[in-house]
Amino acid sequence: MRRSTISAPLYDMVQAQERLGACNRIGVRVALDDFGTGNASLTYLQQLPTQSVKLDQSFVRDMVDDPKDLAIVTAVITASRMLGLDVIAEGVETTAHARLLTRIGCSHLQGYLFSRPVPAEDIPDWIAHFRSIPAGRENIPSVDILPTILEGHALRTEKFLMGMGEHMALPEHILEDDAADLCHLGRWLRGDGMIYYGQQPEFSGILARHERIHRIARTAKALLDAGNHAEVIHLGDVLEMENRLMIGEINELVWERHMPYVDYSRRVGTSFK
Repeated sequence: MRRSTISAPLYDMVQAQERLGACNRIGVRVALDDFGTGNASLTYLQQLPTQSVKLDQSFVRDMVDDPKDLAIVTAVITASRMLGLDVIAEGVETTAHARLLTRIGCSHLQGYLFSRPVPAEDIPDWIAHFRSIPAGRENIPSVDILPTILEGHALRTEKFLMGMGEHMALPEHILEDDAADLCHLGRWLRGDGMIYYGQQPEFSGILARHERIHRIARTAKALLDAGNHAEVIHLGDVLEMENRLMIGEINELVWERHMPYVDYSRRVGTSFK
């Protein structure tokens, strides 16, 4: 008897990564279904090129009353948000579920609260009459991940500057062409940042500055390899200035939306002079 693809463990992780990566490259989005049960583990979340996680309804159904389920749901949602992944909660049956999940930061809800299964011919009428849960300032997640993201970003920037000056190992996801999408801050910008602040006019400028910082880092590394130390020092100063400006812009944007203000611009004070 063939094993179910949903419950089966992945025996060849490398092959799975390659095939799912190929799917991503042609525009196919990948979701981890029934996450938290069976063989769907944090290893899959860490290593597979996915864009969303479907949180199993067995944890969602009793989360309002069961502290263990609430703890698991919160942990999965928080980890997924830090990785820039969408989270789809299954089994949302009441407005209490919806309110709590929204406050935790769940980006998508699925369940009987919105509709029971309907025939295909009834779907257009359902769409026409559907009313979504209002989104506003009160729906910004109370479980905030940005301070942790900025702490990691500050430490990685310090490590990069020190590594350039002392020819030490450099952090990952700084020099690659797609590093702006894969670094700690980049995942937040394209995840939570885009969801909660993407409509703000300042947000596009923050994205552009973040990408510019990575370009400066790549240029500085190339100049270092070529032995042009004077220009490397100059670019180090430019990178620090751009980084401080970006962190200030992020804090200003977040502060305006009533989130805690955390000044991480002062953390980066190490130069590779």
